[in-house]
Amino acid sequence: MKQIIHSFLYGSTVWAACTVSQEVKAGGIPVSTTEDGDAVSPNIVCVVCEDIGPWLHCFGDSVAVTPTIDALAAEGIRYTSIYGTVGVSAPSRAALITGMYPTHINANYMRTQGGQIARPPAVTGYDIVLPEGIKCYTELLRAAGYYCTNNPKTDYQFLPPLTAWDECGRQAHWRNRPKGMPFFAIFNTLASHEQKVWESAKDTLYVSPDDVVLPPYYPEDSIVRRDIAVMYSNIYRMDCFVRQMIDELRAAGEWDNTILIFYSDNGGPLPRQKREITEVGTHIPLIIRYPDGRLAGSIDDGLRSVIDIPPTILSLAGIKPIWMARHLLGNMLRHRGAMFLPHVTVWISVMTSRGAYVTAVIVISVIILPISPAISR
Repeated sequence: MKQIIHSFLYGSTVWAACTVSQEVKAGGIPVSTTEDGDAVSPNIVCVVCEDIGPWLHCFGDSVAVTPTIDALAAEGIRYTSIYGTVGVSAPSRAALITGMYPTHINANYMRTQGGQIARPPAVTGYDIVLPEGIKCYTELLRAAGYYCTNNPKTDYQFLPPLTAWDECGRQAHWRNRPKGMPFFAIFNTLASHEQKVWESAKDTLYVSPDDVVLPPYYPEDSIVRRDIAVMYSNIYRMDCFVRQMIDELRAAGEWDNTILIFYSDNGGPLPRQKREITEVGTHIPLIIRYPDGRLAGSIDDGLRSVIDIPPTILSLAGIKPIWMARHLLGNMLRHRGAMFLPHVTVWISVMTSRGAYVTAVIVISVIILPISPAISR
C-alpha cells in the first residue's frame, strides 16, 4: 500500500523528504545576452491543458500518444508528484493565478460565477474579493517590464483586473508586444477537457479501445473502453496544440530565449476523477523546459502543489515572490530557515489496488524545516 500525503497549508507547502541525486542550481536568468553583453530577460510561455492526470507517454503511460510533449520532457524537467488544490477548474485556476490555496482566498466553491446551475437557487453569481495584498501574479510581471497575454480562459472566480494582462482573449498573443519587450504568455487548450469526451465521441480515434487499461473502479464494458479511448485521443489532439505553440516560437526566432512550461489545471475528466479530492482528481503533469538545456531529461519526484507554479514563474523572471509559497526553479531559489505554521491541514490519501481515496483530514501545528528539492536523471 502506497501512501501519498497531500499537505495543504495556510499559505505554504511541506516538501516530501527525498534523496537528492542532482543539485538544483539557482539562477536561470538571464538565458542569453546581447552583443554588448547585456542580460536579456527570458520569455516565458505556459501551455495549459485541462482535465488530465500524468497520462502522457513520458510520464510512463504506455497507451498515450504524445510525441511533442515527450520531446519537451526530454529537453526539460518533469515533476512527477505535483498535485492540484482541487479536482476542478475554477478553484484550481484561482490558485494558479494567485499562488494561494483557494480555501485561503474564499475561492474554493465551484463556482462563484457563471450560470445559476452552479449554485443553490437563492445564491446569485458573485466575484470573490481577494485579501489585501494578494494579486494576480502577472501584475508583478508587468511591473517588471513583461508584456503579458492570456488566451483565452480565465475562470479565476473573479474578473481579472485591467492590471493583470496587456491582452486577454482569443486574439491575445505575444506577437503583439512592442519590439524588444520580453513576454509572458499563457495559452489554454480545451482539447482534453471533460466536455470533449462526449463532443468528440464520433471523431477519429488515435487510440484503440482494445488497448486502453481499465482502472479497477470501472467495469469491463465497451462503452467505458470507448470513452477512455476518446480521452486518450483528445490528449493526442492536445499534444498537437503544444506542437503548434512551439512551432510559432521557432518560426519567430524566439524558441532559444523562451522557457516553456506545460501543465494541467486539475486531474482527469472521467467519473470518479474530475471534481474529486483523490489521486486521480488532483494529480497533474508539469514540465519546465529551459532553452539552454539545463536539467534536460531530469525528474523531480518531490511533493509539489500548483500553488508553487506562480512563484516559480516569478523566480524564473528574476522577481521575488512576495506573498507566495516556495518555488521550484529560478534565480530566487534558496533554502529557507525553519517556519512555524500555526494551522496545517494534512489530507492523507491511501493508494490501494482499487485506486486512491481520501481517508483523513488532520489539523496540526508543526515546525517545518527546509528540505532540498529532489532531482534525478
